Amino acid sequence: MANSVLDIGEMKDNFFADTAMIGIATVLPGHRFCWLLNKYFDTNFENIPDNTICMRESKSGKETVNYLSNNGQGNMFEQHRQEKEDLYFFPTYSHQIPNSSYSYMLYQLKCGKRPLLPEAKHLDFLWLIQTAEPQHDAHIILDELRKIPEIQLVQELTTDQLKKSIANLLI
Repeated sequence: MANSVLDIGEMKDNFFADTAMIGIATVLPGHRFCWLLNKYFDTNFENIPDNTICMRESKSGKETVNYLSNNGQGNMFEQHRQEKEDLYFFPTYSHQIPNSSYSYMLYQLKCGKRPLLPEAKHLDFLWLIQTAEPQHDAHIILDELRKIPEIQLVQELTTDQLKKSIANLLI
């Protein structure tokens, strides 16, 4: 039986291949922001609880855990109460583009004052675009987002800019 090693670098390359990312700053909470995007872009962003990113912080540092539900060890929330560790939850929202394999993913980047991506702590959301022409689509979306008064800042992001913590986005 061969031992296999999980290659995070390869996972990142595969996950972020053919994608573009847009960072967004807004004072709107996640559910309200999704409602606004759904109305403005005729999308259907929905919260996907199974994809909520949970970051556990202990005295030894941060650990990112991408699960909420029963993982064979009981309820995650109940474990938190018993262990008295700091857990931070970062919801994700997804929109599947009809009649295609393409999708949009929206990450909430803050839980209280804790950032999911320390390199982008000035941003509140990250819109991941997975389409046939992600860069082209990102420029169109950027131009439209800049017209929405509830949004303070919109900027295109690259994986190089988020090098230190981009693995936190893997779902």
